[in-house]
Amino acid sequence: MVALVQLKENVLPVGDVTYPFSYALPVKLPSSFEGSYGYVRYTVRATLDRPWKFNQDAKSVFTVISHTDLNLLPQLRSPLTQTKTKSVCCLCCNTGPITMVARIPFTGFVSGQDIPLTIDMENPTRININNVNCVMMQVATFQSQQPYASFRYERRPVAKLDLGPVEHNSSKLLDGTMKIPPSPPSLLPNCNIIKLQYIIEVKATVAGPHKNMYVNLPITVGTVPLIFQENWEPSPSVPLLEPTAPAYPELPPPSYDECYFGSSNIKDQGDTQYTFGSTQYVPRYPTYNM
Repeated sequence: MVALVQLKENVLPVGDVTYPFSYALPVKLPSSFEGSYGYVRYTVRATLDRPWKFNQDAKSVFTVISHTDLNLLPQLRSPLTQTKTKSVCCLCCNTGPITMVARIPFTGFVSGQDIPLTIDMENPTRININNVNCVMMQVATFQSQQPYASFRYERRPVAKLDLGPVEHNSSKLLDGTMKIPPSPPSLLPNCNIIKLQYIIEVKATVAGPHKNMYVNLPITVGTVPLIFQENWEPSPSVPLLEPTAPAYPELPPPSYDECYFGSSNIKDQGDTQYTFGSTQYVPRYPTYNM
């Protein structure tokens, strides 16, 4: 998307000159996102045309948020349970199986929110489980069609939680919370080349030469948290993606905090020594104090 704003004056007078301008952004733009193999980035560039001299450019980057109201996705209110079983062989005797059951009460979250996790471990074997840990992963898929179809993937850890060991011949109920740092929402509307997913990977590290156990809990990150109230239903006439956040009087407004992954270099091929502005940029995302 390229938008041009042409000023009327061709010659600038001596001194400080200010030209206010505005531009209405289209509805349903994808949120700003910075990845290793691609990005969604919004830039304002002003060019000073100087006769017989190099032009001067000033560039600034701003963040766009495509709001995703989780309350308009009713399936996110349902709990999610994933189960994994594993049989192990110890001294030529089959024992077990080891059973791992991972649960979350719902699957829609926002930045700043705690994810409550419950892991039920049954270990009737003679083998210890050294550790059970959970990692929230951001999985980005980058797709290109030119000159041929290709895909690249990027996995980045967002949050981690260690729940400790489980002794042999025992059962243990493990629980804890992971706080989601400022992160881009899962949905990137009108962006067909980048797909974002968030997955909670639960891993049980089994002692000895045995393979570890894994279960995955997919979640959705939005910009408006789920509201749990009796007899409350979202209006069907309200679209999922709004240019501004829906008004929930009982919900405190979010802050807009820098992305957990830090800054990115935004220097473009067209930038020269006469291009002014920071070469580092950190998008900001709505973050709730929950």
